[in-house]
Amino acid sequence: MKKQFQLITGILCCLLLLVTSTANAHPGRTDSNGGHTCWTNCEKWGYEYGEYHYHNGGSSGGSKSNSNNNEGNSSSSNSTPKPKENTQKSAPAKEPSQPKTKSKPKPQIDKKQVEADQHYQNALDLYNSANYKDAINELEKIYVLKKSNNKTDELVKQSVEAIYKLAETAQSKENYTSAKDHLTYIQDYSRATDGIKEKANKLLKQTKLDEKVSKVTSSALNLMEKEDYEEAINELEKVYEWKETDVKTDELIQESVESIYSLAKTARNKEDYQSTKEHLIYIQDYERASDDIKEKATKLLKKTKLDEKVSKIISGAEKLIKKEDYEDAIIELEKVYELKETEAKADELVQKSVEAIYSLANTARNKEDYQLARDHLTYILEYERTSDDVKEKAIKLQKQIKINEEVSKLISNAKDSLNKEDFESAIKHIQNALEISDGKEIESIYKEIIETLIDYAKKTYENKQYAKAIPTFELLIENTASKKLKEQYQSKLQRLQEEQLIQESFGLDTDSFEKDSFFQHLMQEENETPYNKNVEKTLKSAIADKTDENFKFIFSIQLDELFKGDQNDAS
Repeated sequence: MKKQFQLITGILCCLLLLVTSTANAHPGRTDSNGGHTCWTNCEKWGYEYGEYHYHNGGSSGGSKSNSNNNEGNSSSSNSTPKPKENTQKSAPAKEPSQPKTKSKPKPQIDKKQVEADQHYQNALDLYNSANYKDAINELEKIYVLKKSNNKTDELVKQSVEAIYKLAETAQSKENYTSAKDHLTYIQDYSRATDGIKEKANKLLKQTKLDEKVSKVTSSALNLMEKEDYEEAINELEKVYEWKETDVKTDELIQESVESIYSLAKTARNKEDYQSTKEHLIYIQDYERASDDIKEKATKLLKKTKLDEKVSKIISGAEKLIKKEDYEDAIIELEKVYELKETEAKADELVQKSVEAIYSLANTARNKEDYQLARDHLTYILEYERTSDDVKEKAIKLQKQIKINEEVSKLISNAKDSLNKEDFESAIKHIQNALEISDGKEIESIYKEIIETLIDYAKKTYENKQYAKAIPTFELLIENTASKKLKEQYQSKLQRLQEEQLIQESFGLDTDSFEKDSFFQHLMQEENETPYNKNVEKTLKSAIADKTDENFKFIFSIQLDELFKGDQNDAS
């Protein structure tokens, strides 16, 4: 019996030494159960890969207590107590079986732990791939297996922290849906710490607010694109109901106000003063408009009101210009210069009016209304805003009017003389006019005088009105440039002078040798013969000597009577 006990004790000691040796040599940390799964050089230690085993008195199978007992027994067996004498006769002792020192005990495998370790490894891979929620799902499986440990808890905590960071990133990128999903997950996850849940609650609240602000901002931006800046500002004002200040909202507010100011300037340039004032007053009244833009708006509003007054004055002046009331238009435009030193539109209309007055003066001159023309020109020359160019033209026109007046007077005198058949005076007046001016009107009147003179000469010639005909032909000779015409007029003048001499010498009336008298027959050029010329010489000689009264019959006797029986001796 004693030998058997010693044998058993020896076997246990060997096993204990073997287990201790294996535990001490095996690498890796153990879990809370005193064991772990082998993943490295397992064949070296006599394990399979993925095999779970215990070290240092693991709880499985009570190996720890057994080990302690074995250690106690081992130390007892090493002592050499004195054997007790056995008074009874014992049976012959059996030879103890030799222990198989080369064989190793098969380690116990914890399948749940193996599964838990696999979940942990999967979770770790997912964590490293930034799939934090999936990593947590894997880690939760460890809790279900009730194989969790500090590493599991730590990885859960890290994953939750990583999800929170994802939420922060999404929130900063305005991906509010994703941020809310992450934060709601943290709120709902039972293993999230109170600290991280509190942070998640704060960030979720901020995210929801930012999302509301973002929607308002987006709506405001759409309104700004449509140039509905005041509506955009009304939309942005909602933000201040939720928070005291917001940088993006402040920027959009100021941008909208600046845009309203730009609209005001555009409206002013288009002379839409009502819209301009409405925009600028809005800026002045809006509390969030910056002091700088309010100051600019105030200045522009003052200018706009002044421009509006000027515009009304100019509008009134333009109506007067259309009615050709140019001087009244200028009086109206002078009001502009009382409001401001200069104004381009007023300057333009003033010069336009002055030019129009000059045109009126020119028209009056053409109509020979010289007094009216002089009145217009005097106004132009005395008006201080008349340009130098127009003044120079007005002075020239004044001189021309003076000439025209003189010419007009001469033409009038010429016409009067012509009407009185005082051709010499008419010609003299018109020649004086031609010396002053060479206008077509003067030339036309001169031509008219000459033509009338020719008709008069012809008429007096035919009527043997020597006293009138002779000076008429003399004027024609004097005022005819054509040599041929002068010769013709000279010939007729000579004949008239001869006839006048005969008439005066013999005391004959014109009727005495008109029509078909023998004298007339003789005097006609186509009837001339050498005989006629002899008769003419005889007559001239008799006339000169005032002799032979018998020749008088030549002037009074008719040609048809000359050949009657009772006048046979006449020839």
